[in-house]
Amino acid sequence: MSYKGIIFDLDGTLADSLADLALSMNWVLASYGYPVHEKDDYKRFVGSGIRSLIERALPVEAREGRIIDKVVSTMMEYYSIHCTDHTELYPGIEPLVKEAKDRGLKLAVFSNKPHPFTEIIVNRLLPGMMDMVQGYTCEELKKPNPAEVLRICRDLSLSVSDVLYVGDSDVDIITAKNAGMRSVGVLWGFRGESELRKAGADYIVSIPSQILELL
Repeated sequence: MSYKGIIFDLDGTLADSLADLALSMNWVLASYGYPVHEKDDYKRFVGSGIRSLIERALPVEAREGRIIDKVVSTMMEYYSIHCTDHTELYPGIEPLVKEAKDRGLKLAVFSNKPHPFTEIIVNRLLPGMMDMVQGYTCEELKKPNPAEVLRICRDLSLSVSDVLYVGDSDVDIITAKNAGMRSVGVLWGFRGESELRKAGADYIVSIPSQILELL
């Protein structure tokens, strides 16, 4: 099948952002006197937006609305300064994006990371390469709600059937299914093959260049 566009997840798909997320969240937790976590623990915490990240990182007794709101505010402020300290593209992503662009595909990013940080990271790591970049704006529109994915397709004049959705988690695969588009699960990200297969990924790839073979 020939595709005309790709929508990428960001964290764990295009960019390895785990170190900055973990370091920033641990700094915030420590500043409030809460226990911190190992870096690998954050592979399970991320993927559903900043509020969910914080709820998962906080101790059970602190998962209360007022506390979460306060920690979200602090995390947003701290991470805005440190969101690109260590974040970098995964090997093979830059040539994948360049080749897809050269073939005339429309490219977009849709992330559950807050929109300002999504823009900062994409613009720094892949300047001028994406036709649209959309991050989290509100709980109602975050993945797996397909509304933003469908809007991206409309804005780029693409039919859902002409677009691949690429991500590293079950949330991404479910988002694609909810939108009615085919999904690609990547194995270099934060989750694993069993999660992607259980969610129903149409394709599983272990290196970025394999995505080109699907086009």
